[in-house]
Amino acid sequence: MTERSQAFQQLLDVSKDFGQARDVDFLLEKILTTARRLGNAEVGSIYIMEGEVLRHHHTRNGVSQCSVSPDNAQQHLYDPSSYPLPDECIPNHILRTGNIINIADISQFPSVESVIPEPSYTHYPHTTLTAILAFPLKTHQGKIVGVIQLINPRDNSGTITAAPEDDIPLIQLFASNAASAIERAQNTRVRIQGIIQILTALRDTEETVAHVNRVGAYAAEVYETWARKKALPAQEIAQCKDSLRLAAMLHDIGKLAIPSVIRKKPGKLSEEEYDTMKEHTTKGAQLLIQHANSEIERVAADIALTHHERWDGRGYPGHIDPATGTPLECYEDEKGCPKGKKGEEIPVFGRIVAIVDVYDALMNHRVFREAWKEEDVLKTLQTESGTHFDPEMIDAFFETLDTIRAISKRFPDA
Repeated sequence: MTERSQAFQQLLDVSKDFGQARDVDFLLEKILTTARRLGNAEVGSIYIMEGEVLRHHHTRNGVSQCSVSPDNAQQHLYDPSSYPLPDECIPNHILRTGNIINIADISQFPSVESVIPEPSYTHYPHTTLTAILAFPLKTHQGKIVGVIQLINPRDNSGTITAAPEDDIPLIQLFASNAASAIERAQNTRVRIQGIIQILTALRDTEETVAHVNRVGAYAAEVYETWARKKALPAQEIAQCKDSLRLAAMLHDIGKLAIPSVIRKKPGKLSEEEYDTMKEHTTKGAQLLIQHANSEIERVAADIALTHHERWDGRGYPGHIDPATGTPLECYEDEKGCPKGKKGEEIPVFGRIVAIVDVYDALMNHRVFREAWKEEDVLKTLQTESGTHFDPEMIDAFFETLDTIRAISKRFPDA
């Protein structure tokens, strides 16, 4: 196979990988990382259209040049300082023209263009701008959904240079496949957020779009920390993290089936009302199973059913048939009620969402109480380790805490 054939095959493999990603933030990270690697670039930035405005999403530099931990590196995904770009910057120039900019020596770039590189690369103080490769992420229909800017791409010998002209068609193919994947992922998120907005419209004050975005992102990051410690295969981690990010957003969809008089009650629920409220786990699973047409809904059903189970077995709904809500055979207590799932009987994703849902609920204002101080929330989680929560997952949560704080800033309540 020739070098060019190998490059083409690599792009086909990458495109297939993009097509399997469903969460837009993780997809953008994968696209930027791949572009920076293929271009052997020192720094890469990705910009995404929001309405009619192109905004910076995040910037990455080479791992070998970056003295940050994996946890700190993930924080770039949730940088709350996403910002619109000045008109004269290269990404906006590309948005207007649709052209690729490929320059070996930036000092030779015509000044009459009045165009400058977008300066996110300056966050890395050891980077001196020499060459630049920037290109539109354009769908097959010609729609530009974003732009990638690569600083100081290198050839195989390590020399900073422009991309060879023969590589331009490959760059365009990469960009087109990436753009199509971004559109699909954005549509998936819009669909899920539309469901959440129904809950918001029903004035369920807890199920805001910000809350479910935080819970989904928290869960995905805690899972990755736990899975890496378990030395799970990288591909499995990536696929599970991608599914969990979206599925966890639907953890409380069963509240749609709970009477509004209970859902909106500002004070403490009666025992009977609380029993009704607990049915949201089963009803959520039933709703998702009934309408499941993808892996996301199937994972979400599992989470909806199990995120109120406890490590010590005193949670709910326990060992039930989700289709009927009745106890499974041999899993009834002396009163005929289903026994709670405990320990590793609880699915991994349910154990994770149990933690992050409680964390987010306590950290934010509710109609019946004020937000807690973070130190009190963290103390409660630590105290409940081994009783309410899986101790290993609590450890993973605390190891991911810096990223969790960054996520909280990225998705604030309105």
